[in-house]
This record gives sequence, C-alpha cells and structure tokens, in this order.
Amino acid sequence: DLLGAVESGQASFVPGDRGEACFFACRKRDLICRSHWFDVLNNCDALRSAFPRMKACTKSFYGRDMPALRLDDMMGLVNSEPRAHAGSCGGRHPKTRRICGCEVGEVASSESLNYHTVYNVQATKYFEWQGRDMHFWHK
Repeated sequence: DLLGAVESGQASFVPGDRGEACFFACRKRDLICRSHWFDVLNNCDALRSAFPRMKACTKSFYGRDMPALRLDDMMGLVNSEPRAHAGSCGGRHPKTRRICGCEVGEVASSESLNYHTVYNVQATKYFEWQGRDMHFWHK
C-alpha cells in the first residue's frame, strides 16, 4: 500500500542534487530508491511540492531521468512516455535535479553496488547472452 508506506514513514520523496541519480540521493539519507514511486511522482504537482521555485511544468519530454527540474529555466519535466521510458533510480542529467521515491531498507555498501545498462537488445538475444556469459542480475 503506497499511501500506507508514506503515512508510516517507510517511504519519503526527496529532491536530488544537480546531476545526481536517485540511487545516491536516497542513499545519502540511508534510504533505498524504489522505481515504482516514479509513477506517483511523475506529475507537475509532485514536482512543485519538491521544488517550490519551479516556474512552469511541461509534459513534452520523456526519459529515464524524469521527473525532474531543469535548473536553467526552472522548468518541471514530466515524463510523457513512462511506459516506454520508465523512470530509473540510476537516471540523471547534468542540468536537472530529480525527485526521488525512497524507502527504508538495508542500504548496500559502496563495494556491493553494481550498475548494468543494456541498450537496444532484443529480449531473446539478451537472455541468450545473459545465460551464455553467466550474467545474472537480481535484487
């Protein structure tokens, strides 16, 4: 229950610093970024709440580094294609600040953090490569 998590203090929404991924924005507060919160935060009202100095908000962009505040013009950026380009805890852009959904949980040590990015891979080839080269990613 998402509302229950917020009301109980198990989840909170935090603004990241310029160019900072939500992984690290949450981690600085001893919390864990959870990507399911991006669906809740992907709107102008949530951005305005996190960034009161925001001047305007647009749904004209998409990307894994949204929702975010573009600092050059204080424009809120809402992800217009959240199903095709779902928000990511690792997404970041040097000109923006992210709003992040963080939860209480066991924070991994720096040594155990691993990031894997796969671009433009067909599902069948990805799993074939993953199995052949013994690369299994799970949380």
